[in-house]
Amino acid sequence: MQAGVKLSDNVSIHIGSLIGHETEIGESSFIAHGVAVSGCTKIGRGVFIGAGASLVPRISIGDWAIIGSGAVVTKDVPAGAVMVGNPAKVLKMRDIPEL
Repeated sequence: MQAGVKLSDNVSIHIGSLIGHETEIGESSFIAHGVAVSGCTKIGRGVFIGAGASLVPRISIGDWAIIGSGAVVTKDVPAGAVMVGNPAKVLKMRDIPEL
């Protein structure tokens, strides 16, 4: 983790993941092994980021989104979205009552 990273409660970051400067990670989010999060990224609550995914700088990941393993996220992710691929695209939107 680099300088200025803010972690909320119940965040899990697995081995080999890199978290860039001034990134904010919301409560109950899960970051699998080998994930690369570039700086100034905002990750919402309950987000799941699969193994080996990469996030470019200055993007936002909405609450309860899922980022698939190996995905390369190049733009903001809406809340409840399931994103996969390179570049990552919305596979589907999850029906989450609180959203």
